[in-house]
Amino acid sequence: MEPKYFIGLDVSKITIDIAIIGSGELIDTFKIPNTGIGVQDFIKFLKDNYKCKGTNTLLCAESMGLFTNYLTASSEKNGIRICLESALRIKRSMGIQRGKSDAVDAIRIAEYAMKNYRTMKIWVPSRSCIRRLKCLSTIRKRLLKIKIMLRNQDKMHAYYLPHQEVAGISSMYQKSVVAVMEDLENINNEMDLIIDSDEKLSHLMALQMSIPGVGRIIARQMIIATNEFIDFDTSRQFAAYCGVAPFEISSGGVSLGRTKVSHLASKELKALLHLGSMHFTRHTKYFLGRYYQRKVLEGKNKMSVLNAIRNKLLHRIFSCVKNNKLYTDN
Repeated sequence: MEPKYFIGLDVSKITIDIAIIGSGELIDTFKIPNTGIGVQDFIKFLKDNYKCKGTNTLLCAESMGLFTNYLTASSEKNGIRICLESALRIKRSMGIQRGKSDAVDAIRIAEYAMKNYRTMKIWVPSRSCIRRLKCLSTIRKRLLKIKIMLRNQDKMHAYYLPHQEVAGISSMYQKSVVAVMEDLENINNEMDLIIDSDEKLSHLMALQMSIPGVGRIIARQMIIATNEFIDFDTSRQFAAYCGVAPFEISSGGVSLGRTKVSHLASKELKALLHLGSMHFTRHTKYFLGRYYQRKVLEGKNKMSVLNAIRNKLLHRIFSCVKNNKLYTDN
């Protein structure tokens, strides 16, 4: 059923600006607090004043991580559809725009939903175990950055400071390094426990890790990023998401340069896939290892070959999951 009301929500940490479009016209704008009670009162207001329900209403907001939790929880509870769209996609669909404010952004999001609702994906909640894994993964990523910052200080001090000063300075933050390492170990153990205790997750891990070059970290992040391989239909889609799918650049039948990958990508996943592809530069007993050696001997650029291997790893992962079979190397 085609929605009657398109509601744009500009979400921030403290407040949510709202614009309601009905019958193609702007009919209301206001602001609410971004709290559980505030969002629940807003849903009640929609039902009481506009008779909004799941079949005639579409909420649309930018994907803002934790800031949208109250919105998604209330919309799920009340059976009202909501779409969480990329902020960049919304911005680039608007053409040339002048001026910006939260209230104006809410109107523009509502207009975007009205124009594009046929191609937008309705938000579907992930399982609680996936939400937990995603939260732990975010904390793990921050701790890794802290560990690298502290470890790099040792190298800087050893290079620039007199030898007798280095040990004294390093001892001042060694407890912090140890604490960060312990926290990382605890998080890794907790994530492994969540996966091992869930039959579906442990099976997905086994399918992926049967592929040479795919370790536990890559398999785990693939499950989180794809929402158990539900949010992406093909490996090509996910390759574009990771920034490893090359795209042609041409106009008027004239090539404007070699095919390139897009920088609009998940750099974290791309880095993990790169580490997985590096495995084959040293191991020729695998098919992809022999592929790497053959292409390099043909004169291909090494980074282009590694990017091709990253693509092939994704194709193998999706194929194993789709066919529910362990990988067998040729």
